[in-house]
Amino acid sequence: MSRTFRKFFMPLTLVTLTIIALPQGRVLAKDSQFPTFARVTSLNDSEVQPTTPEEQEVWEKSMAALRSLEEFWSGAFEQHHMRFAPPRIQPDGRSLPYYDPNSNTIHLNLQFLVMERRKAATNLGTDGDMAYIVVLAHEYGHAVQAHLRLLDRNNRELQADLLAGIWVRYAGEKGLLDPGDPEEASNSLLRAGGGNHGSGPDRVSEFNRGYHGGTRAALRD
Repeated sequence: MSRTFRKFFMPLTLVTLTIIALPQGRVLAKDSQFPTFARVTSLNDSEVQPTTPEEQEVWEKSMAALRSLEEFWSGAFEQHHMRFAPPRIQPDGRSLPYYDPNSNTIHLNLQFLVMERRKAATNLGTDGDMAYIVVLAHEYGHAVQAHLRLLDRNNRELQADLLAGIWVRYAGEKGLLDPGDPEEASNSLLRAGGGNHGSGPDRVSEFNRGYHGGTRAALRD
């Protein structure tokens, strides 16, 4: 393993080495009751309130995924005696989803998530839910990076895709994925390639490294 590679990933491995053994990630099952995400701000803004059955389903599954992500990463940090403050969730109808490290907040746009679901459903003939859940997992990856002081890395966006893949792998090992879910995630990342996020194929490649390789993917030179 090269010195540069080791320096980049060593803080990450402190968190990821025991991920697969964590007893979390129960809330992605399609027929489960979705909990209310405790750190969600008020939905008073009419732009972000679910108004259709489709929007309500996307909202509930998003909150369930975020709950799973919170449990998953909090548990990983706790096992290594490290503090992790889960990010707050701010519904925002005027921007793309993003993570704000200054306030430790994930801003999400419900309409954007709905459109991601529709695009994947049309392209793949599936329900499309993992297409927007992987967006949330990517932004949650930035929160993890912020706590490990990795946000200044040039390839932080691709690393966030890898972190998302590791989490989705865990969900699969727990039997929480439907057939086609990884393909939905890849479809979303492929379409979202470009700019500082990396090309679509590179994003899919990093996600697949995490999904197929788990923690060991972060250690491979």
